[in-house]
This record gives sequence, structure tokens and C-alpha cells, in this order.
Amino acid sequence: MKTADIRICAEHAYSVKVGHHIADLLSASSWATPNRNALLLCTQDSRLVANEVRDFASAAGMNVTVVEVPRGEETKSLSTVQNLWDSCAQASLDRAGLIIAVGGGTVTDVAGFVAATWMRGVDWVAIPTTTAGMVDAAIGGKTGINAAGGKNLVGAFHSPVEVLCATSTLRTLPRADYAAGLVEAVKCGLIADTTIVQVCSDAGADIFDCDSPALAEIVTRAIEVKANVVNSDFKEQGTSTGVSREILNYGHTFGHALEAESGYLMRHGDAVAIGMVFAAELSEALGHAPAGLAESHRTALAVLHVPTSHRQDNLDEMVALMRRDKKARAGVLRFVLLRAAGDVFMCDTVERSSLDQAFQRTRETGV
Repeated sequence: MKTADIRICAEHAYSVKVGHHIADLLSASSWATPNRNALLLCTQDSRLVANEVRDFASAAGMNVTVVEVPRGEETKSLSTVQNLWDSCAQASLDRAGLIIAVGGGTVTDVAGFVAATWMRGVDWVAIPTTTAGMVDAAIGGKTGINAAGGKNLVGAFHSPVEVLCATSTLRTLPRADYAAGLVEAVKCGLIADTTIVQVCSDAGADIFDCDSPALAEIVTRAIEVKANVVNSDFKEQGTSTGVSREILNYGHTFGHALEAESGYLMRHGDAVAIGMVFAAELSEALGHAPAGLAESHRTALAVLHVPTSHRQDNLDEMVALMRRDKKARAGVLRFVLLRAAGDVFMCDTVERSSLDQAFQRTRETGV
């Protein structure tokens, strides 16, 4: 597999490298320098890859301290951050130090936040080992932890100096997690690059083969979509051209509400899959999209065998949860919607009747 090198220009320029073997990607890196102190974060699931990264950095003369953190959303807490700040001190991490994150999106989220806050900002490297991490969480410089009020409410924009995506590291990822992560790739296809949807459809069962050229193309194309948006609107403030980073949150308003209602037991990708179908149904209900958009979403997601319908029965509760969404302004719900695949826009005029229609159709219809 040929290595792809995607450039992102935010508060600084950095590279996202996509390849098959982690050793090949590491050999092309430049952050491993003699006598540099590093804190390497991983989970038990990513320990084998972390050991390979540690050995590479140590051979280059770095002083590496490895810290294992729990997997899952519970990792993204202030108590975890406090413990990691203590680990930074114990590892003598100064402003020339480096934090390396090896694992899924929760690891890269919390590692990036620790890097943003330690010494008012130190370098960090993301090495995602999940599909969700590769196509979404580790890309774009958003870092953060959860708060009592909701997911990712405490954070900072702090880009890594490099991201290394080695698809071979996905080999031991549970199939359900693998599929849920690729929902974010399908999202990129629906909002910007419809070729992604076609490649997913053509791949069929091969989409679950981490050695397949189809997976490499899907991951690379999804990262390119996110890179293009981040390059235009790094801090989600909108631009004069109308391109907003908020479009990357397609399906997330309802999806995040589902996650919160489940106590964050629902997989993020599964929630976003349902959220995208809900958004498509809402687009239809509001008259912005023709009939059939939501059904096309269900078809696009079918190859991943992820849920596309929900079991909620209280719309008021879900609306209250959606009002916590970071896109909301003065309590007014704002949704990322589609007129058609690739034609995305922000909408803040949503009648209750349309919300109810989308809610019921997403509840009653599904794979």
C-alpha cells in the first residue's frame, strides 16, 4: 500500500500519514530526537502498538514514559487529566517534551487536551488505532474531555505535530467498533465526497478487511474531507466563503443526545448513524430535500450493519438534550442538514411538527 500524506494547515501545518504498517510510518517521522522526554499514553488494547512506538522512540534516543489509561468515555474526565498532569511532572516533561497518544478517539482526545494545558502547550503526536480515531477523532486539532453537562464541553483547539494512521493496527479491533468508526467516513461521503459512499458500497464485506485497498481509500478520502474543512475553518467560527467546520457535525445533534441518554454506553458511530438518518428525515420534513434522502442514508449505512433507528419515546427529553449541543445559540436548536448528498447547510428554523415527524419516522423505520 502506498503511503498517503495529507497536509493540514491550522495554527501550524502538520501531516497526516496513512499507510499499512506502523513501522513504515514511524520511519518517515521527524519528532523522535535524542534526549527528548516523552509521555506515551495507550490503553491495554493498544499496548502492542504502543510498545513498537516506544521502542522506535527509545532507539532514537528519547526518554519515554508509558502510561496506560482505561478505554472508553470514562477516560475523558478531569480526574484522568489530573493524573496525567502528575505523570507529565514525573516524566520531567518540559516545553520541549512530547506527548504521544496511541489508541482510539478517547485516548487522542484526552492526550491532546493534556498537551494543550501542560506548560501552556507542548507538542503531541496522534497514532490512532481505531477506525473512529483515524477518520475523525485524531484529525483536526479538537481536544477535550466530558463534563456533567455533556460530551466534549471542556477542551481546546491544539493540533498535533503529526498523525500516523496504520491500517494494519485495526486487525484486532472488534467488528462492531470497526463498523461504528467508519460511520464517520460515510458521513464525509454524504456531506462532501460521494465517492466514499460508492467505494463502501462496492467493497461489500471487504470493507472489514484492514488489508483491503478499499479501506485505505475510504480512510484517506475521509481524512481529506476533514482536512479541507479544517483548513478553511479551524476554530469553527465560519468563513466568508460560507464553509463552516460545523458541517462535520452532520448527524451529531441527535446522535449526541442519544449518547447522553444512554449514559454514553452507546457507541458514538452508532449514535451518529441514527443521527444522520434523523437529520435526513428532518430535511425532508422541512421541505429542503426530496423524498428518498433518508432512505439513501439507510442504504449507504447498510454495508456497515449499524443501527439506523432509535427506541426513544420522549421527544421532549431528546429536545432538552439537543439544546446542550455546542451548535445551539441562545437555546435555539441548530442542525446541519442536507438538500442532497454533498449539498450541506445550517438550519436554525425548525418547527416542532417537523421535529416530531423526523423523530417518529426514525423510530418507526430502520434496518
